[in-house]
Amino acid sequence: MAQLRRVGLLGGTFDPVHTGHIRMAVRARDHFGLDQVIFMPAGRPPHKDGLVRTPDEDRLAMLAVATEDEPAFTVSRLEIDRRGLSYTALTLTQLTQENPDTVYFFILGADSLDYLDQWYRPDIICRLAIIAVADRPPFSREKQEEKAQEMRSRFGADVRFFPFEPCDVSSTQIREMCRRGEDLRGLVPQPVDDYIRRAGLYRY
Repeated sequence: MAQLRRVGLLGGTFDPVHTGHIRMAVRARDHFGLDQVIFMPAGRPPHKDGLVRTPDEDRLAMLAVATEDEPAFTVSRLEIDRRGLSYTALTLTQLTQENPDTVYFFILGADSLDYLDQWYRPDIICRLAIIAVADRPPFSREKQEEKAQEMRSRFGADVRFFPFEPCDVSSTQIREMCRRGEDLRGLVPQPVDDYIRRAGLYRY
């Protein structure tokens, strides 16, 4: 029997992608021995509907240059091209139908685990993917494990933690810094910094 491929799925608006996203993907890949990590930018995220103002092609381009030196990292436009809201349950349903030889690891932070049960069809997400959670402060491991146990009981979730060092950076912070003309060094990959400057993003 052929061995199943192990593929991580990291979703988000990536507006813009920053070093925290890349580090999380690297740590998940290394910890779980993933063959590939797919970055899945949302087209219309339900929790931020109407708030993503940067054109899809710019967000895709920034992800492309941010991951170009990592052979195991790929960027998908599945949710960008799909009409309607971007639901992880629908994405995983499509991916598992198209790739039955693959085990998916849905990568997310402890903050997202805390309200994963409020997402659209969490039962489908937990059935179709291993929930790979970045174990990071300020969320205590005790609280994370408590929520993980709840997800296991309610949805049969396979929740697994991986270590992740604190990373004090957010896309919101980066956009504000751009508006003020501040230096982004260390907060985004250099090719992303170059792209932002070249395209004149986040200036207003």
